[in-house]
Amino acid sequence: MNTGAHPHREYQPALDGLRGVAVTLVLLFHGGFSWMTGGYVGVSVFFTLSGFLITGLLLAEHDVSGRLSLRSFYARRVRRLLPASLFCLAAVAVLAAFGEFGGLPHLRRDLLAALLQVANWNALSGGSSYADLIARNAGSLGPVDHFWSLSVEEQFYWLWPLACTWLLTRAQHPRTVRRVLVGGAVVAVAAAFAIAALWGPDAAYWATPARLGEILVGAALAALLYGRTVSGRLVAWLGAGGLLVVLWAAVAWPADRGPAYTGWLGVFALASAAVILGLQVPGPLRSAFSLRPLVHLGRISYGVYLYHWPVYALITGRRVGADGWALFVVRMVVTLLVAEASFRFLEQPIRHGGGAPALLARRAVTAMVVVAALAMIVVPAPAPVFSGATDVPATFAPPTVPSSSIAAPNITSHPVTSSTDVASMSPSTTPVTSALPHPPTTASGPPQRVLLLGDSTGVALAEGLYRWAGEHPEMVQVASLARLGCGLVRKSSMYGDGGDRFRANCEHAFDVELPNIIRSGVPDIVAIMVTLPDVVDRTWSAAEGPLRPVDVRYRDRMRSNYDILTDQLVASGVHAIVWVMPPRPSDRWPQAKVKPIPSEDWAVFMGVIEREASRHPDRVRLARLDDWLTTHEPADDTWRPDGLHLAPVAAYEVATRFIGPLLLNSPRQ
Repeated sequence: MNTGAHPHREYQPALDGLRGVAVTLVLLFHGGFSWMTGGYVGVSVFFTLSGFLITGLLLAEHDVSGRLSLRSFYARRVRRLLPASLFCLAAVAVLAAFGEFGGLPHLRRDLLAALLQVANWNALSGGSSYADLIARNAGSLGPVDHFWSLSVEEQFYWLWPLACTWLLTRAQHPRTVRRVLVGGAVVAVAAAFAIAALWGPDAAYWATPARLGEILVGAALAALLYGRTVSGRLVAWLGAGGLLVVLWAAVAWPADRGPAYTGWLGVFALASAAVILGLQVPGPLRSAFSLRPLVHLGRISYGVYLYHWPVYALITGRRVGADGWALFVVRMVVTLLVAEASFRFLEQPIRHGGGAPALLARRAVTAMVVVAALAMIVVPAPAPVFSGATDVPATFAPPTVPSSSIAAPNITSHPVTSSTDVASMSPSTTPVTSALPHPPTTASGPPQRVLLLGDSTGVALAEGLYRWAGEHPEMVQVASLARLGCGLVRKSSMYGDGGDRFRANCEHAFDVELPNIIRSGVPDIVAIMVTLPDVVDRTWSAAEGPLRPVDVRYRDRMRSNYDILTDQLVASGVHAIVWVMPPRPSDRWPQAKVKPIPSEDWAVFMGVIEREASRHPDRVRLARLDDWLTTHEPADDTWRPDGLHLAPVAAYEVATRFIGPLLLNSPRQ
């Protein structure tokens, strides 16, 4: 995503215009417009154009001087790319020091990866943890996430001059150079399909070898055109056709699946190459791409791309009170102003400044060290985020005690001082007993088998329940089918669940694992704890679009899914169903800064749970964990450090002092 002409090559304004079009696609895509789901192909256009320009410059230099000056090449790349990049990374670090970009699991690591030009490999190797998914699902934008594409290009810049030097010193004829580059492009394009098949969609999108074909298509085009004159209407029509394909992909390809994730981007690069070819001849296409505003946007496109993502992360709809086009316009104004200032006062002066390559190298290394130190020193450590890991089994162990009455130890590590230490019921749940007796002091029969269902908050609670149950095996056993992102609303996609990863795990838990457990022996008690999955936006169909719980269609479907699960559990012979009423996420939860849960949506969610208690007053109980935490949770944030999930010590306290006694006082039949 670099601009400018080499002294040995005639400047083509239309190619800067192509950069302007490519960066516009990316800006619209990142703006979240539903009609621009494939705007990321603008990055692919940049890749192909970079391969074309860089290879053309190298061929021209070798043609004039008979050699390639690697020192001069790398010096030009450093002057062109590094100043704005370092400034952007330093600005992000300083902003993070003042509290921006909170909730990201490893901003320091991301900054260092961007600085070292390996951000794509960092994204590929370190983006699958639950902490990363949490940040994405919360809508948190990593301010340097977009550096992955810059890293791919920079890795190419480091290696390609060496490869070209080797090729040009051994090739006896220009025809040999063309054949080698075309053959290399074909191999690289084919390799993308193999990478997608062997290592999956993330590798197909982020790995440098998978994206190399797009760059080499541009390099091959440069070799084919070098020293030749292009003319004819067919070329112009070919360029127009390529542009139509680019625009079609930008609006038709899905954002998180499809051709871009299965190896087709190398083939798509042929469309980008067709546009570049079409711009080599006079005509309407070249005239349109040579319009001064578009050309200027292309000239500053590196800065526009570089700064737009941190600007998007800073200027959220909540912060400026806008969304849609209004939010996009605000972001664009800020992005363009920053990019223009960077171009005029930072990039151009350094790019055209003097200084020997050795001096430039020392200054570049010094600046990188300073930025690295800044990232390590001033960027705050990330707030703890629930890991999602669990040792709680999904099945029950065989009973270890006989079915006779035995003395049981006191199951509370803290004295029960009032009925609210056991349960707090809402006024709307009159069919449910509002106060539970103290826990029994004897166990009669085999231990109660408690199965926990729910999402990540259920996973966190299960840790405490499992530890508590392990201290009283003669009284209770705990198994858990709680899964990350697993709500009870079915057949729909949850906001933030890219690729429906959570949905797939949830369907397996409910459709495969739960029936298997019931067939092997019906649990005595089923506890259910869900928080975010059934209160965030969900999409049942593209035509209908995302819905909020306050929408009657969402509410009715939630009711239906909850009714089905409750009725199935009752019919299977479960003695008691305990619905845990969760507390609302606090302001520490990352989503609260980007897409907070509206109060009316939360009220619908809680009302649907309460409705289940009124439908089966003899089987369903409500555990008002929200009310209990109001009076028992410490004020130092240690119980819910990320604002949502119970820490292990807190989960154990909740199990010992609140949920556990409630479960043991549930009816046995």
